[in-house]
Amino acid sequence: MYTSHLDNDCYKSHMGSFFWHHYRGLPTEYAYKCRDPQINLQFIYDELQEAIAEMAFVGLKNEEQKWLFENTKVTQDYLVNFLRDFHFKPSQVTLKKIDTNPGIEIRIKGPLEEASLWEMPLMSTISELYFRKKYGDRYGEILELAKKDLIAKIDKLLEDLSSGKQISDNHGRLRPLINFLFSEFGTRRRLSFDFQDFAVGELRAYLAPCLVGTSNMLLAKKYDIKAVGTQVHECYMLMQSIVHPEDSQKKFLRDWIEFYRGWLGICLTDTLGPKKWDRDFTRDLMIDYNGQRHDSGDPYKWGEDQLKAYEREGIDAKEKIFLFSDNLTFDKALDLTKTFGDRINVSHGIGTYLSNNIPSVPEHKALNQVIKIVRANGRPVAKLSDDPMKAQCEDEIFLNYIKHISE
Repeated sequence: MYTSHLDNDCYKSHMGSFFWHHYRGLPTEYAYKCRDPQINLQFIYDELQEAIAEMAFVGLKNEEQKWLFENTKVTQDYLVNFLRDFHFKPSQVTLKKIDTNPGIEIRIKGPLEEASLWEMPLMSTISELYFRKKYGDRYGEILELAKKDLIAKIDKLLEDLSSGKQISDNHGRLRPLINFLFSEFGTRRRLSFDFQDFAVGELRAYLAPCLVGTSNMLLAKKYDIKAVGTQVHECYMLMQSIVHPEDSQKKFLRDWIEFYRGWLGICLTDTLGPKKWDRDFTRDLMIDYNGQRHDSGDPYKWGEDQLKAYEREGIDAKEKIFLFSDNLTFDKALDLTKTFGDRINVSHGIGTYLSNNIPSVPEHKALNQVIKIVRANGRPVAKLSDDPMKAQCEDEIFLNYIKHISE
């Protein structure tokens, strides 16, 4: 199922460059988690083992290397001296059947620059194996229903956008006055690669004025659209093992903006909770970063809080960006645009709603799965989030300490 190193989210390559430059060889451990109750993945155990073994044979092709160099911000050092010859090592992944949810324990251990890259390929493979085997002979029927539902979502959005005032763009095409922008973020929980491919193609065909790009590099290359993605919780969590946890968030924010010299300037706010973010995201960082991404908690409260912080520090919010990415639908994203769009630039990252949501099959539900770093440099790491359900740490003492310093 995994046939190309570009079938991954773009942020993994951008973070990979950063990791390669600063922390190559650092020992790390990652763990799989499925937040859904009553899920048992043991029925795909054998197929998953086979798929992981087959990933070792995938390498970066010359035209893929050229595309990465021309269309992303990966450094030449990382691309030439690591990624060009990179192959997955299946021995880094351990599968074990367990009696509790989700039926299989999955751990990845290896040097940071290698172990980090397993995240998307593993999750997208698990998701596709799960639904192909769950539906069996009905899978083709389910796929067609998913396609029809996606087309209906696009039609509904076009209707909602056209119901307002319109203006003519430089090519003479009518587009909505409201500046509704989004990217496709659906790789990790997709129904299958084929469906994500179909989805991006339809979005490109019918929503081009609104579509900023896709996080999936292979599909960005295929459809000649922008590959998008900067940083995720993994970076902030990793830094807890490098410096004093109290300083970790601010340290990473400064190192990242310096490494990319102002490029890729959308930061993630919720690793250590809202109070710590408000202390750490100081005026100098507000100036250096182009904007902030919301990924947990109440997006409306979050937005108002960040706007107040910009105003407090004398920052013109109209020069900044809010990127919303938490469990979005077109309706929710459109409402967030209407709420904040006249005060700050707004964009969205929409994932599962586009890659694995089938209203015609009410019982269908995408796997609520994540792979997170749990140890680095021999130390535990933690993510608090702005939503308690998304908090993650395997060391209770360390988790309590992180909660303490984040208050």
